[in-house]
Amino acid sequence: MTGVNFVQEIAKYAEEMNHHPFITIEYKRVTVKLSSWRAKGITDLDIEMANRFNAIYLGK
Repeated sequence: MTGVNFVQEIAKYAEEMNHHPFITIEYKRVTVKLSSWRAKGITDLDIEMANRFNAIYLGK
């Protein structure tokens, strides 16, 4: 359930930011993919979100 709880937390943040990643849960592995369709790649917002997701994962 750790992966599911992590996804719930990052989903809340993604909703606040109105920027939604692709999230896959496979057994004990969670995969998060960030990109911006309009920018056709990675933006500063994607990097900010990745950093925040990492902090959530680490419990900070």
